[in-house]
Amino acid sequence: MADPEAISIFGRASELAAIAWFLGAVLEGPAALVLQGEAGIGKTALWEESVASAAGRGCVVLRVRAGPADADLPFSGLTELLDPVVDRVLPELSPPLVTALNVALLRQEPQDSPPDRRAIFMAVARAIQALAQDGITVVAIDDFQWLDRESADALRFAAHRVGISRIGLLLARRADEREPAPLDLDRALPDGRLRQMWLQPLTLEALQRLLRSRAGYPLARPVAARVHEASGGNPFYALEITRMIASGAIVPQPGEPLPLPAGARGVVMRRLEALPPAVRAPLIAAALMARPTIRAVAAVADSEPASWVDPAAGLGLIRVERGRVSFTHPLLASGIIDLALPEERRALHARIAGVLTDREERAVHLARSVDPPDEHVAAALEESARLASRRGARLAAAERFHQSFQFAPVEARAARVRRSIEACEAYRDAGSGEHAMAVVSEALEGIPAGPDRARLLLAMARAEALTDPRGLVEEALSQAGADSALKAQILIPAAELDWLAGDLVAARDEYVAAAGLAAGAGDSETELRALGYAGAASTLLAAPGAVDLLARAQALEGSVPKVNPWARPGHWLAVRALWHDDLEAARRGLELELRRAEEEGNEFDQAGLSFHLAQLECRAGHLAKAARYSDFGYEFSSQYGGDQNLGADCSAKALAQACLGHVDVARAAADEGIRAAHAAKDRFFEVHLRSAVAFLEVSLGNYAAAAEISAGLPEVVVRMGVREPGVFPFLPDRIEALVALGGLGEAEALTGQWEALGGELARPRLLATGARCRALCHAARGDIGAAQEAVLQALTHHSRFPVPLELGRTLVVHGQVLRRLKKKSPAREALERARSIFADMGAQLWVARAGAELSRIGGRAPSGLDLTPAEREVAEAVAAGATNRETADRLFMSVNTVEATLSRVYRKLSVRSRTELAKVLRERSD
Repeated sequence: MADPEAISIFGRASELAAIAWFLGAVLEGPAALVLQGEAGIGKTALWEESVASAAGRGCVVLRVRAGPADADLPFSGLTELLDPVVDRVLPELSPPLVTALNVALLRQEPQDSPPDRRAIFMAVARAIQALAQDGITVVAIDDFQWLDRESADALRFAAHRVGISRIGLLLARRADEREPAPLDLDRALPDGRLRQMWLQPLTLEALQRLLRSRAGYPLARPVAARVHEASGGNPFYALEITRMIASGAIVPQPGEPLPLPAGARGVVMRRLEALPPAVRAPLIAAALMARPTIRAVAAVADSEPASWVDPAAGLGLIRVERGRVSFTHPLLASGIIDLALPEERRALHARIAGVLTDREERAVHLARSVDPPDEHVAAALEESARLASRRGARLAAAERFHQSFQFAPVEARAARVRRSIEACEAYRDAGSGEHAMAVVSEALEGIPAGPDRARLLLAMARAEALTDPRGLVEEALSQAGADSALKAQILIPAAELDWLAGDLVAARDEYVAAAGLAAGAGDSETELRALGYAGAASTLLAAPGAVDLLARAQALEGSVPKVNPWARPGHWLAVRALWHDDLEAARRGLELELRRAEEEGNEFDQAGLSFHLAQLECRAGHLAKAARYSDFGYEFSSQYGGDQNLGADCSAKALAQACLGHVDVARAAADEGIRAAHAAKDRFFEVHLRSAVAFLEVSLGNYAAAAEISAGLPEVVVRMGVREPGVFPFLPDRIEALVALGGLGEAEALTGQWEALGGELARPRLLATGARCRALCHAARGDIGAAQEAVLQALTHHSRFPVPLELGRTLVVHGQVLRRLKKKSPAREALERARSIFADMGAQLWVARAGAELSRIGGRAPSGLDLTPAEREVAEAVAAGATNRETADRLFMSVNTVEATLSRVYRKLSVRSRTELAKVLRERSD
C-alpha cells in the first residue's frame, strides 16, 4: 500500500513553487527550505518530492528520516546521513578529523582520548563541503524534531560554514510560526537564501482529488465534505477516516457529525485498536526501538515474522527494507505505543535490553524498564555514558551520567558524587550550563563538609552558568582538607577569577601554588596548565622567572596526552614574543599552534589564537591579513563563545578595522565588545577595547574623544599590576591627545614614565614612541630645537622596532617639526615617506593625515627627476648590492613596496638595470 502522505501533493501549488525555488537557488550557492506544520499535514510527501527532484537533477542527496527513538542515540542521524558517502570524503579530511568522524560514527574505536566534539563538528562541516566541491549537495532531514541533538548541533555548526558552496538544506518538521528557524538558518545563511513554508490544511476540492486518487473508496461529495470538516483538511486524518468508513468501523449518519475524537491520537487509535494480538505486540516493540529489524522484533515479541510482517504491511502500517522495519507514518508509531499499558511497555523495554548488543541503547531501555533506585541500571547507564563520551557525544553522556546519578541508591554516596560531577562537566562541555548547575545542586543535598563537597562546589563553579562563582571557589578551598590534587584544581579557577578582576599578582601566586601542589600529587596536566598561566602572568608583571616557568611547562608536554593549543606553553612563549615586538618569533609560534588547532578541528582555540595573530599582523603592517584573522575569531565567538571570548575577539576586530580606517565597523565592534566585557566582568579585555577606540579617535584627530575613552586606563593597568608595556601600548595615543588638548602636565609625566620603563626594560617600542611623545611635548611648548632632537632619537630607536605604523607616525611628527623649522624640502620628504608607508599598509586614515600635513607645506614640489627620501633609501640599498628582500627588511617595507619604489626610481632616472642605477648614483654624488 502506498505511503499515506504520498498522496498529499494535491493542492500544494505554492509549496511546489518553493521547491522549484530551492532547487534553482542551490545552483548558485547555499539555500535552505523548511517545510513545517502539524502532524499529518503533508510535510513528508513534499519532502520526498524535493528529494526525488534533487536526485533527478544529479545532486548528491544525504537523507535521513528521524523517529522518536532516534533522539536518544547520539549521532544516529549523522550516521544515516553520511554512511553512504563517508569513504568518499575521508581522503579530504586531515587525520585528526578522520579519526573524530570515524569514532563518532562507530566506524572506529577511540584511541588515547575521546575526540573533542568540536573536532567532530568540523569534520562534518568539511565532509559536506568536500562533497559540494564537485557539484550540488543536499542535506535532507524529515521529522527534524526527532533528530538527535548531537547530530543537530553538528549540522548547526556546519550550516554556519557553508560559505559560497552549493549546499542545500531541506528540512521537514512539526512546528508552527512561533518557533525559530531550525539550525539557526536565519543567521547562518545570507539574506534571501532561506524559505520557511507553514503548510495549511487542504481545501475541500484538493482533498476530494486526493481521496479520489488514493483512498480506493469513492465518497459522495456530502460525505467528503464531512470528512473534510472532521479532519480539518489534514490529509493524513482524512485518509484514516475514509479507511475507517470503508472498513465499516464508521457509518456516516445523515445530519450527524462523524463520531470521531478530535486530534491525531483518537483517529490513529481507532484504527489500531482493531489489530489482532499477533500483530499488535510486535508493532509496539518495533515502535519502542530506534532501529528495529525483523529479527530483533521477533525475538522481543517471541513471535514468528510471518504472523505480523505481511499483515501489518498489508494494512499500510509498516514497510520493510533490507530487514529493517519502519512505520509508514510517525503517528502510527506513536499511536501503537499509546495502546500499551505502562507495565507492558516496561516489560518490553526489559526484553529489548536483553536482545540488543549496543550497550548505549541497551542502557536506555534498561532505564525505562524499572524505577530508581537500582544500582544495576545505574551502572549500565554510567557505562553507556562513558561510551557516548568516548565518541565525543558529550550531551548524551551528560544525560546518561545524570540518569545514573538518579538511579544510584542514596547510601552509594561516592558513586553519586562521581556521577553528578561527570554529568556536570559533560553538560558544561555541551554548552548546557543550567543543567550542569542543576545536577550538582541536587547532589549537594545531604553531603557533609569535606572533600566530596569541595569537588561538587568546584564542578558548580566551573559550570560557567554563574556571573560570579568566587564564593563557590572560596568555599571549595575551605572544604578541600589535605587533598593536594584537589586544592591544585581549585586554585586554577581562583587564579582565573583574580586575573579577570585585574589582580595579576594574586593570580600568579595562585598558579604557582597550584603547580607545586599538582607536582606533589603527580597531576602533570594540572601542573602544566598552572605553569603556563603562571608564566603568562609573570610576563605581564615583567617579573623575573617567567621564561623558566614556561620552560618547565614545556618539559611536561610529553607526559600529558593532550593539551589544547591555547594552553600549550609554546603559545604563551609566542605571545611573550609578540608583546616584546619580536614579530617573527611570535608569528612562528602562533602559526604553529594555529596549525595544530586546525588539524585537531579545534575552532575554539583557533578563534583565540586568531586574536593574537590579528594583533601581530596589525603591528607587522599586514592589515588585510589582520582583518581576516579578526573576522574569523569574531564569527566564531559571536556564534559559539561566551561574553569573555566575544569581548576578546571584538577587540581584535576593532583594532584591525581602526587601522584600516573603517570607522563605523571599528566603532560597532568596540561597542559590542565593551558590553560583552562588562557582562563577563573582564577588565583585561575592556582595556584592549578602550585602547582600540582611543587609537581610532587619534587617527581621526578626535583628540577630545580619545582623551575621554583613555581616561583612567593608566591607573587601571597599574592596579592590575601589568608592567609589560607591549600588551597595552595605548599610552602614546593618550599622550598625543593630551598634548593636542593642552594637557601638557599629564602628557609630560606619562612620557617620562613611558621612557623610564623603556630604559629599564631596554624596550625599543617605548624608547621610540616615548621620544616621539617628548618631541610633541617640546613642540607644544615652542622648543622646536629640542623637538627636532627628540624626533631624531625616536627615528634611531625605530631601527630596532619593526612596526611600520609607528614609524610612519614618527615621520609625520618629524615632518611637522621640520616644517616649523622652515625646512620645507626635508619636511616634504619625511611626510611623503610616511604617506608611502601608510599606503602600503592600507591605513587610509593615516594616509589622509600625512596628505593633510603635506598640503600645509608651501613651495615647489620635487621635480620628476628628484627622488623622495624613501626612493633614495631604496635606490642606495639596491645600488649597494642588497636584494629586494634585504632592502625590505632593512627599511621596514614589504617586498612589494620595494619593487614598486624601484620601478619609479628607474623611470625617474631613465635606467634599466641595477648596474645603471649604481652608475647614476655615483655620478650624482661626485
